[in-house]
Amino acid sequence: MEKKTKDRIERLETEIKHLKNELRLTMLEKEKAKEDYFNTITNMDEMVMNRTREVKDLQLVLKNKANELQLMLDAAPSMIFYTDKDHRYIRVNQEFAKVFQMPVREIIGKTFSEIYPEGTDYFAKENSDVMRSGKKIINRPAFVETASGRIEVLVNKIPNKDIDGNVIGIIGFALDVTDLRRAEEEKKELEKRLEQSKKMEAIGRLAGGVAHDLNNVLSALVGYPDLI
Repeated sequence: MEKKTKDRIERLETEIKHLKNELRLTMLEKEKAKEDYFNTITNMDEMVMNRTREVKDLQLVLKNKANELQLMLDAAPSMIFYTDKDHRYIRVNQEFAKVFQMPVREIIGKTFSEIYPEGTDYFAKENSDVMRSGKKIINRPAFVETASGRIEVLVNKIPNKDIDGNVIGIIGFALDVTDLRRAEEEKKELEKRLEQSKKMEAIGRLAGGVAHDLNNVLSALVGYPDLI
């Protein structure tokens, strides 16, 4: 009986020892988990700060690139514009704004019909055709009525596609050729006048030659009576 009791006590003591070890390990694991948790939180805060800094740096880079792009667009002599799939302007240059005599900020977000009602039907159909077909338009002549008068432009419209080939908008260029056409007409008028001048000069030379020959004949005829 005593031996059984003794064995039982020893077993209980062993179990208690194991329980103490497990409890000690559990406490260590708890402390380690707590330490890891605080380290993770600290690291997350640092990661968030670093990510926020990276995002701000990226936003600054994108802003600078956008400004550089706008400077290049504004330096171009052509009217340049981008539209989305709903035909609303998402970017235009200063030449475009100058022709329609509107600030750029008032054009962004509007459709062509909203800034130029006179050309709504034709241009709306043309834009829809480009979006639907995905085919570009090159050097199509058109006339636009502006506050400064009627101008002639050569229009180019290129479908803007995403990586999957879907048309998501239009990139357009319109070059004002009014002065060029006027210069060509003036050149043709000058060439016509020059041609007429050359013809008159040729007629004058011909008339001078005929007069000279006639003068020689008349001189001979006038001399005959004196000889007689």
